[in-house]
Amino acid sequence: MGYSPTEVFPFALYFAEAHDLKLVTLPFNQFCIINDPEGGFGLLDPEGYAGLAPTHVYAPPGGQG
Repeated sequence: MGYSPTEVFPFALYFAEAHDLKLVTLPFNQFCIINDPEGGFGLLDPEGYAGLAPTHVYAPPGGQG
């Protein structure tokens, strides 16, 4: 079974930036936002979401589409 990113991640990234929070990408197309008042905005992207093209983001699970 495959997993596919959704339109939620770009919104979460904009939200984290607007609120000066850290965002970390996790396996299985998940992410977390860290509320650290002293940390400031940052993206820790070990899963490589930043390199996804729109065709990867909007493709259905398994890449069929």
